[in-house]
Amino acid sequence: MFWKQLLGLGLLLVAVECQKLPVQVYYESLCPDSAKFINTQLAPIAKDLLQYVELMLIPYGKSSHITQGSDVIFTCHHGPNECYGNKIHACVVENVKTDSFRNETQDELVLNYVDCLMSLSRRDAAFPIEKCAKSVQYKMWENIEECANSTMGSKILQKFGEETMQFQSPLKSVPTVVFDKSYSEELQNKGVEDFRMTLCAQLHKKNVHAKECHDHSAAPATTFSMVSIVFTTLLAIFYH
Repeated sequence: MFWKQLLGLGLLLVAVECQKLPVQVYYESLCPDSAKFINTQLAPIAKDLLQYVELMLIPYGKSSHITQGSDVIFTCHHGPNECYGNKIHACVVENVKTDSFRNETQDELVLNYVDCLMSLSRRDAAFPIEKCAKSVQYKMWENIEECANSTMGSKILQKFGEETMQFQSPLKSVPTVVFDKSYSEELQNKGVEDFRMTLCAQLHKKNVHAKECHDHSAAPATTFSMVSIVFTTLLAIFYH
């Protein structure tokens, strides 16, 4: 009985350590502020903090849409080309997959692809679907282009539009960042200004020990408290 209780406690501890923080990012494909946030704040965390995040990229922003039969007609914040760009991003988010031969996770691959698109895209130019695919070594870029030019791309973007409007209609600002599925204007402003620091603070609140965070003062306290809980519980079990 003792060892079963100990095993259960160990599994609980692992679950606490491995839980991920949901983060939603609502953005637009040709929004300068979205590009700045993704290129300078969000993408740089990919190598060391994305492992702690359940990232949801939602490319729609302040767009709107109506249905006409089987067609979906979009009106976008930065013009018609942004609607096409949003479809490209929607297809990337929904369809790009990693495999066992790659080092990065699927979230990392998608974020790197989106980061490249946001860095190189221009309002009146063709979107660099192939160039960015080559940059992240993703071979099936034609599938993304076909998706964006088809009903599939429209339906995926429509889904993201409905998610956006269910969250906030109309969207107050672009980009909008939501931590742990709970919107806070204060956290939104802090997250856009310093995503890493804000994320680390939210992880600490969830008792997720991220050694990669700059604020190391909180991590030892979290680790110590978890060890104390385990030790106290083991003593209670042993002397029961």
